[in-house]
Amino acid sequence: DELLLCVGAGDTVMVTNPAYTLAVAKKVPKSKLPPIQISQPNPAYEVAAKVIRKTQDRISTSVASFLTSLWNGDPKVVEATSITTEDSSKADIWTIIFELSRIASPILTTV
Repeated sequence: DELLLCVGAGDTVMVTNPAYTLAVAKKVPKSKLPPIQISQPNPAYEVAAKVIRKTQDRISTSVASFLTSLWNGDPKVVEATSITTEDSSKADIWTIIFELSRIASPILTTV
């Protein structure tokens, strides 16, 4: 669950631009302000992806079983996780499956 949440967050995250904060403090005109947010690599995604790649042969059955149970709406699995089966701002199964296909697609062969 925890690895999949990190994967579901995507490989980039939006963060507050430090240059914007400095520009506001210096009272730079609005027309010359840098963007409020910038994207940067998501370190949690990178670590989770590396763990999944290294342990793919040992975790593939468990991950596939978990995703299938979640997808089928197994009440025990749905209650125990914060991953949703609906498209939302939270981690959803569709985003996780897409990201897993990029990281370690053999895991998805039985989902």
